[in-house]
Amino acid sequence: VKNPTSLLVVDSFLLTKNYYLDKSFLIYNLNSKKKQGERIVVGNGPNEMVDPIWLRFSDDELGILDREQRRLDVYNQAEFLTLNAPTPYKSFPIKELLINPAVVPGLGFVSATFNTQGKLVAYDFDGNLISYFGSYPEGYEEYPIINKFTWFEHSFAVQPEGTHFIVAHMRTDMLEFYDKDLKMFRRIQGPDGYYPAIDRSMEPRYTYFSPESTKDCFYVLYDGRVLDINASDRYLRKQLLAFDWEGNTLKHYELSEGIITFSIDYENNVLYGVTDYPEFHIVAFPMNE
Repeated sequence: VKNPTSLLVVDSFLLTKNYYLDKSFLIYNLNSKKKQGERIVVGNGPNEMVDPIWLRFSDDELGILDREQRRLDVYNQAEFLTLNAPTPYKSFPIKELLINPAVVPGLGFVSATFNTQGKLVAYDFDGNLISYFGSYPEGYEEYPIINKFTWFEHSFAVQPEGTHFIVAHMRTDMLEFYDKDLKMFRRIQGPDGYYPAIDRSMEPRYTYFSPESTKDCFYVLYDGRVLDINASDRYLRKQLLAFDWEGNTLKHYELSEGIITFSIDYENNVLYGVTDYPEFHIVAFPMNE
């Protein structure tokens, strides 16, 4: 495995995103544990991308967004996984930089935004703007947008039927809960009550990373340590928390080794994670009760 930075389990396949390769995505067969293929040539040509990320539109459609070129290509998912040179059946431009988008079934996709009209933005599945929404916590409004964006950097977990989605912040242990109408109905802090380090008197910490959704709950990695840029394990997290969609903690797992990100094979009840210690590789954890 070549320096994977994110994972996605789809049926019996594992996709990895990788840097410093000619193609951004590698596909592995989970049954044989062998590489199945490579996808998305790195570049600026037709069907090439500079910084692609995946968006699962549905069980049949896979979107690939190039944040650098601001272009979204949509593929038949089965063809993308099995053909050596799949081609998108639809492609359209995106009007702004989307950092960490997530698909909300029945709506489109949501993302963080640098636009001052809202903390978040929503687009439909054809790339049309729906609205800006969400706000930063009270007391932070007067700061420049780049500061707020950095302090409240986050990722999403979306309930598979699109009824809820959460915003899991990376520099404060804050979780925000939104409904399908883009209204925030709950904001909770914990487990440790950390806030963003906005000046040098505060110790910066990392908190929530890589949330993963199910119908009844979501899983998320948790750190909580003071940031030490010289620590060899600074990107590795051993704590895995499970919450229901109302924000109640269901479980607190302690992994046997730290991971950077993960994806879950629900059919076989296995969690696949990425670690960089002692070198990059993928680890598998059985998710037994």
